[in-house]
Amino acid sequence: MPAPKGRGLAFGGKTQINIHLATHLKIFSKVLATLVFLIGFFAVLGWQFEIDIFKKVAPSLPVIAPNTACSFVLIGLFLFFLNWTKENHKFMRSLVSFLSILIAILGMLTLIEYIFRLNFGIDRLFFARKMGTDIVRMSPQSALNFLLVGMALSFYSSKEKKHVFWGQIAIVAAGIMALVSLFGFIYGVAGLYTIAPYKGMAAHTAIAFVLTFLGILMLRPETGLVRIFASRGLSGMAARRLLAALLSILVIEILVMLGAKTGFYSFSYEALVHLLIVTGVFIFLIFYSFRSLDRLAEAEKSLEHLKEVDRAKTDFVSLASHQLRTPLTSVSWYSEMLLRHEVGPLNPKQKEYLDEVYAQNRRMIDLVDDLLNSSRIDMGMLNIEPRKTDLKIVLGSALDEIDPLVREKKIDLEKNIAENLPAVETDPEMIRIIFQNLISNAVKYTPEGGKVKVALSPVGSHLEFKVADTGYGITKSQQNRVFTKMFRADNIRSKVTDGTGLGLYIAKAIAKELGGKLHFDSEENKGTTFFLELPVRFHR
Repeated sequence: MPAPKGRGLAFGGKTQINIHLATHLKIFSKVLATLVFLIGFFAVLGWQFEIDIFKKVAPSLPVIAPNTACSFVLIGLFLFFLNWTKENHKFMRSLVSFLSILIAILGMLTLIEYIFRLNFGIDRLFFARKMGTDIVRMSPQSALNFLLVGMALSFYSSKEKKHVFWGQIAIVAAGIMALVSLFGFIYGVAGLYTIAPYKGMAAHTAIAFVLTFLGILMLRPETGLVRIFASRGLSGMAARRLLAALLSILVIEILVMLGAKTGFYSFSYEALVHLLIVTGVFIFLIFYSFRSLDRLAEAEKSLEHLKEVDRAKTDFVSLASHQLRTPLTSVSWYSEMLLRHEVGPLNPKQKEYLDEVYAQNRRMIDLVDDLLNSSRIDMGMLNIEPRKTDLKIVLGSALDEIDPLVREKKIDLEKNIAENLPAVETDPEMIRIIFQNLISNAVKYTPEGGKVKVALSPVGSHLEFKVADTGYGITKSQQNRVFTKMFRADNIRSKVTDGTGLGLYIAKAIAKELGGKLHFDSEENKGTTFFLELPVRFHR
């Protein structure tokens, strides 16, 4: 049962992102960047043209420092650059990173001035004449916030997800301090936006920091701390609704407080409103929780049904394959007897037809073997029986099996097998399946007259088996799907029609069961190299 669009569930896997929501969050980040820029820009105008309301919201409140105003102009521009700049635009990202570090240094130097009672003169970089003999310095909270914001923007300018995560940590810390200061202005508690005896944070500075905090978080909603809010499924929906409930409570509480402060209603009425808010939130959470649990139960039921269908399909494939194996083996055996003239001579036409019957029967046997092995892997019934094994003998057997196809396609097969190979504790039959699949793939997907190199040698504490070909290669965009079931690359479908797409899936699963590793390198139209690392001693 497919999940609804934009609300898909991701049980047991990586959380999927709601692309539509993530796009809208990034657009909103641009809007917030614009508001931050405008706050800084109007504050700069306030200093330039002595407009007091642009420098401080009210006469009784702290004034915004020139350094603070200019920094917000830059931060707004940086947010815009990061929103519009492509990931591979190294110059722009380097520029944003460099200027962000300058903002962080500005905040750090201001903190040092406060702590050690120094004066580096950075407060008079802008509008020194307008300040006169006074020093208008940003508050300690603002300095610390600029240090954190500068660090966050610098981290965000990197393409590494782990760097973005640390940027989110830094901006969350700055956002908490900004929100505390903002609530100080709303509730009239000067101690929340002022550290005595120093200058307090300006009101529009607190607002700009809150907007910066939200804008930076929404810049990369698919990564780190914000990922849960942009994810699909019940977890993302729950996170978004709970956040909406929290924001609604805060807005209503602030409005109720302001109403009581202005004398619009009495204290008793305010207490009643608080009670109604708490009751309403609990009713919403109860209703939503039970509704979500019902949806989760339905999803789990659907998932269990799908698992049962998949098990039935796997059982059917396994049973059918077992039943097919016996008659196909009989056909192969009798065909071999006829081709060896054990029951009499064949004329050329009979031999031609019988060769074709034998070849197609071998294809059917290979297909049945792949289906059997695949179903065993899916059901977790792969039977591993490790014992001392000479890999040279196993590899020789696999090479003998593929020899007719090698000769038919005139492939130059180069073998490089080390003489000092130790005996390996592994399952020889399982290893033979891996060797067979990797070598046959290399030969099958290499054009006539091409070259295949097979190597087996000790490397450190393990043995390395390597198969390199000069074949069609695998397109870069599809390389992450090579070991998935039924996968065949687009660039070879039209060139080689034979193939089930199960061989590499089986080889990868068996290698894992044997305690080994299977990986590859490939370049389209140049060839592919598969590497099997196998421990000398068996371990799971």
